[in-house]
Amino acid sequence: MYITIVLFSFAYFNDHLALYDQTASVFDPLRSKLDINQQQQRDITIFLWDITSKERDWSGLLSSDANLDNQQQHLYKQQQQQQQQQQQQEQQQQQQSRSLKSLISSKMDDVEFKDENEKVCDVSCSFTNNHIDLPLSDYIVFDPSFIHRDDWRRSPINFPEKLPFQKFVLLDYFSKSQFPILADPRYTSLMDLHFNYSSDSTQQLSLACPPDPSYTTKNTTSLLLNNHDSKPWESRKGLVFISSNCKIGFAKSRINYVKSMKSIVDIDTFGKCFESTSTQSGNNRLPIKPTNINEIIKSNMKEFENYKFALTFENENSTDYVSEKVYSALYSGAIPVYMGSKNIDNWVPTGSIIKVSDYSSPIELANYLKKVIDDPKEYKKYFEWKKSELEQKVIDKLRMCINGFHSKCKMCKMANDVLSIKQLELKKGLTTTHSSYQPFHLQMQGKGDHIKVDSSKCPTCLDLSEKYTLMAWVKPTSFGDQRVIDKNTGGTIDGYNFDIQKATDSSRGIARLCAGGNCFSSHMSFSPDVWTHIAVTYSVNNEHVHDNKVNFFINGKKDIPQDFFNPTAKNKHPVLIGASNGAAIGDSGTYNGNIDNIAIYNRSLSNQEIINAMWNKPFGNEKDILLYFDFDVNPLHRETKGTVKDRSIYGNNGIFVAEIASQSDFKRWSAKQVKEWATKEVQVREEYAQMLLDNDVDGESIAVFTEADFGKCGIVVAPAKKLYLAAQQLLIKQQQQQSLSHQHSSSSREKSSSPSSPSCQYSFTQSFYSL
Repeated sequence: MYITIVLFSFAYFNDHLALYDQTASVFDPLRSKLDINQQQQRDITIFLWDITSKERDWSGLLSSDANLDNQQQHLYKQQQQQQQQQQQQEQQQQQQSRSLKSLISSKMDDVEFKDENEKVCDVSCSFTNNHIDLPLSDYIVFDPSFIHRDDWRRSPINFPEKLPFQKFVLLDYFSKSQFPILADPRYTSLMDLHFNYSSDSTQQLSLACPPDPSYTTKNTTSLLLNNHDSKPWESRKGLVFISSNCKIGFAKSRINYVKSMKSIVDIDTFGKCFESTSTQSGNNRLPIKPTNINEIIKSNMKEFENYKFALTFENENSTDYVSEKVYSALYSGAIPVYMGSKNIDNWVPTGSIIKVSDYSSPIELANYLKKVIDDPKEYKKYFEWKKSELEQKVIDKLRMCINGFHSKCKMCKMANDVLSIKQLELKKGLTTTHSSYQPFHLQMQGKGDHIKVDSSKCPTCLDLSEKYTLMAWVKPTSFGDQRVIDKNTGGTIDGYNFDIQKATDSSRGIARLCAGGNCFSSHMSFSPDVWTHIAVTYSVNNEHVHDNKVNFFINGKKDIPQDFFNPTAKNKHPVLIGASNGAAIGDSGTYNGNIDNIAIYNRSLSNQEIINAMWNKPFGNEKDILLYFDFDVNPLHRETKGTVKDRSIYGNNGIFVAEIASQSDFKRWSAKQVKEWATKEVQVREEYAQMLLDNDVDGESIAVFTEADFGKCGIVVAPAKKLYLAAQQLLIKQQQQQSLSHQHSSSSREKSSSPSSPSCQYSFTQSFYSL
């Protein structure tokens, strides 16, 4: 069994649902045999998306132990058993000699770093930020902490392709006031699971994490129960408040509360929200920002251990929202003065904190704290809980630490449990010892290159009439008459064609459907050079007259319905992708841009089904999907050169028709030049020779223009290697430059080009969408 989980980050919609490109890192889409074998050694791999290094991983999932092993399930472990036992003995010796003195500046008995309950997870699991694992990830986990709180309204949200065995998971431990995107249903509705601090979440997490990710629950318990004798009452200062958030969320209210308290009692403050106080030596700047939750707690402890009280005010007063602040204080021996969650008593030892909510005003609270500072007996009441065993409610929260063993193991087990047999079989089939699955999309140049659908296995499947759905992901470079799916005679409406037209604002585009003797256009528009999902449903001859409609959907949002009653006519034309039936090559109707996940359904989908289809690839056994082109490199479906594999059960495969030039290109060349170049040896780069083989469908010849028939744009069968290479040489300077320009300006969703298809006519690029 092999499972992967991916963590990811976003931005979102703008007012016009137009999205703009951003730059992202590029990764190699190819796996080596060694990589595959290494990955198969574990049941589950959890991948953190958009984390370029451990230093950017605030959750600490990468910084903490990255591997959870079940030795009984993996024979390869037995081969390394002797070496591992030796390493474990050395590690245990080092761990047993360790002391928490360096972290809390106190003397205490050595703690045992071995916990029999935290050695083996039921599944073998690893955490990584290697992008090569994305296509085979089972959980794709998104983390909004990498999104600017406002930029998501203007910038795109990036989503990977979603395969049938994958789930989108939202992982967050932040207040909605800090990250408003968490309150936007367009964002949250795409998630299958939600991991956060709430007791209602799929998996509840906490920030009750230790200062060192190597600590077990037993270690952290010992740290909490430590008496901190090296920092006695007399040596500690009064109150401290640390804050770097002065405006967002609840920040202004808590800052004002602290200001009122400061009129009664001295409070040392760290961060940019206050000036240094007279009791502080030096400035009040915070140290370099820690990289993850464990480092944050460790940094807080370094300051808190010098004070009797630590003001631990949350960013928001939400139930179950308890950050690391209160635990940092408890670990360091300071009494937390807490403002935040109403059910905080469920999260901390009984009698260990002072709650702001118990006092009518900041003045009353400040006077009480001033009293406690002068009364050691009153102060010691808040440490009575250390004389007993730690309560189970607190141990439970420690086990929920976001990067702790128990939380990580639970996440991995959940990923393993929800994977159905059907999903597992599909996933296993996508990776072999020699090749692996990689998602790509098709780049079309608008030079007559298109796909002709061969429906020989199901001759009448695509003869749509009363109810159907057409959809695709598109990223056009410009707008005009550009066919997406066409089964019409050019200049008439004797079938159906789904295309893109210019909007009233010529800089934007609209979707159009021509069928049933009429043409319909979407009211919503979209931008060029941005991935957009377009779909249309057609439903007539329904019992209820008001159900007879044509509906457009742009990025899953339903457009204004349009009433219609006529069925779609049938014809004998093949379905073309990216071109118009009967149109001259190079004329209007050819698609120019990127395209992916083209689908035809034999029924009218609902709005929710459209949204699901946007992000969920089909298994391939669905009876209602008549055609599905995803252009992916897939070992389950061996591709033949020049063939586009249909993932549906109907086998409506396509054939690439990659014309070498438009009519206007050839008009500029004289017959003498073409004839001369066609009969001489022409040296071209290796990839162009490969393109010849890819497009030479019958192995001997290819359709090209003749030098004698420019005006009529005639097609003849000519010797491939002569005429094709000659014409290709003429186009290298202009078309290669144009093709490279398209590829270099590709968005962050286009992470790599396929090394097997570097043609000027079309190329494959990594699929990665925005919404």
